[in-house]
Amino acid sequence: MTIKTSKGKLQKVEIFSKVIKVLLFSAVAVIAAIYYFNGYDNKFFFVDEYYFIKKSYYFDLLFIKHDTSDPRWYGADPTGDISQPKVGPYIYGLAFHLMGIKDIQHALDDVNFNGEKINNKPWYEVMWGKFPHSFPRELYGSLELLWIARKTAIMFTVGSIVVIYSLCTSLRGSLFGLTASFLLASNALLKTAGINATTDTMQLFFFSINLLLFRKWLLASSLKSKNRFYTYSLLLGVNAALGAGVKTSGIMMVIFLGLSILLVAIIEKYYRRKIKDLVVGSLIIFTVCFSLFYYLHPFIHKDTAVALWNMYYVRTDSYKLYWSQFPYTAVTSRVQAVAVIFKRTLAPGGLFVNYPSAKLPLDTVLFVLGLIYLTIRVYKKLLIKSKFPSEAILIVWTIIVFASLVFYLKNDWGRYYLPLVACIAIFQAYLISGCIDFLLKRGLKLVKVKI
Repeated sequence: MTIKTSKGKLQKVEIFSKVIKVLLFSAVAVIAAIYYFNGYDNKFFFVDEYYFIKKSYYFDLLFIKHDTSDPRWYGADPTGDISQPKVGPYIYGLAFHLMGIKDIQHALDDVNFNGEKINNKPWYEVMWGKFPHSFPRELYGSLELLWIARKTAIMFTVGSIVVIYSLCTSLRGSLFGLTASFLLASNALLKTAGINATTDTMQLFFFSINLLLFRKWLLASSLKSKNRFYTYSLLLGVNAALGAGVKTSGIMMVIFLGLSILLVAIIEKYYRRKIKDLVVGSLIIFTVCFSLFYYLHPFIHKDTAVALWNMYYVRTDSYKLYWSQFPYTAVTSRVQAVAVIFKRTLAPGGLFVNYPSAKLPLDTVLFVLGLIYLTIRVYKKLLIKSKFPSEAILIVWTIIVFASLVFYLKNDWGRYYLPLVACIAIFQAYLISGCIDFLLKRGLKLVKVKI
């Protein structure tokens, strides 16, 4: 009878724990959705929103008409930017279809989305930086398309917050997840980039999914569950292709996967374990990633190497043009890049810090201590378990994000900092939640001693 009773209590505790987890997950999703959907139609217009909506016709070309020979794939549309990854426009195109639009190009033409002018200038240039309530009546049809696109972007913003909550919770409990998701959701940069109909939070979403999937991939590997391990390998490949297909900086995901898998293999080899499954899983990841990416971008089917070079190098070399157009944003050296990154994301009064009212370098202190704290814990777990610790993925990812940002930051534009802002929030949350855990445990011990 005693055994049955203890089992019954254990089951009740497990059920209660699952209910709490579901409620917390739902609360994070609902609160984030309310916060970001509120006032989405009263946010200033950003010119890039026009370009992403305009290019949504690529969805019809590939998925509806299956037309990979249309000249617009190869430069007939001068504003189509053929070298830019196309997953973002595909997502907006899908959203338009789900809202009942059957032919995107016809819908754009019906509201004169591309042709409307104000004072003989393109409307999207004139209205750049202005609020929607000031738009003339002639643009109301275009605004309807903008609302659909913004709602789509916000779904990815909310998704990013929820996935980071799930990732951090799986690594170290709900307190870590709640703290990280709160810091990210309340950050001024995400509040801006998270509403505009661009691809920045789409990329953050795929980045976050990548970390969560890799965490599960590691767990499946340690449990020797081949079917689950290969399934996660497949999912990682699909997600990497989508992430790399949203923005050119999405290549960071591929670099992260390659470096992390290499570290896992080195550790496994060091402890004389077989790495056959790791090799097979890696082949699945990168084969699926390249195959799907190749399919999604018809313009790289001819002269693939040249097209990829244009996409990932020549296109990013356009910063020289932006320097002439926006000289006040120019970042001309890597030393200056490091200084600007620190100023924006960690220094007191920075535009994208998590503690904007702090006069002391609170963001810097919390981030650095969080990084040190996590590194020490990772090292101890490595010595004890002789395995690649899951928390180590946060360190590897942050190093890649920071190094990449230093490398490609040629213009001081806010959206470029978003992946690093998310990393900073996670490390600050790791320290804060760790301190709270420590204080709670100490408090409980003191209470028990007094009792």
